[in-house]
Amino acid sequence: MMTKYIPLLFLLFVFSVSAASHVDAAPDKAKSVDKAMDKGGKAVIPDGLSEKKVKDKWGVEEFKIRLTSAGYMLDVRYRVTDKVKAKPLFKRQLRPFVIDEATGVRYGVPSTSKLGYIRQAPSSVKENKVYFLLIANPGKRLKRGDKLSLVIGDFKVEHIIVE
Repeated sequence: MMTKYIPLLFLLFVFSVSAASHVDAAPDKAKSVDKAMDKGGKAVIPDGLSEKKVKDKWGVEEFKIRLTSAGYMLDVRYRVTDKVKAKPLFKRQLRPFVIDEATGVRYGVPSTSKLGYIRQAPSSVKENKVYFLLIANPGKRLKRGDKLSLVIGDFKVEHIIVE
């Protein structure tokens, strides 16, 4: 009888943890992110790299961020095209986060005591597979249409629009 309530309790726990994972970034970070946007408002990869060059350097493409869990979480997905180049993105020591480009606020991956960080960090990465990570969105601050930057260690992609 109690087993049917376990998924609900798990979601409540994740939402409560997500509220604690909100971290403010320095205000000057928002200014540096704005400089990377071109005049047409199109996505610009840091250091003038094109999407093709990001794919060639990091072995990943097709970045998507969607609201999920009634707006309290962000579902970040990306496709691995080269498992050797993408391997550094899956290091368990790295703590991925997104930066709201309008405010400079950082939002991180929540952690639970049983599951740990809610992201995929497989020991063997596979090519042409879509991987995900969940980002906390406490207070539903991020909305559809917001522009975010995804940061995983030295890797950074800017101007991803929340779907």
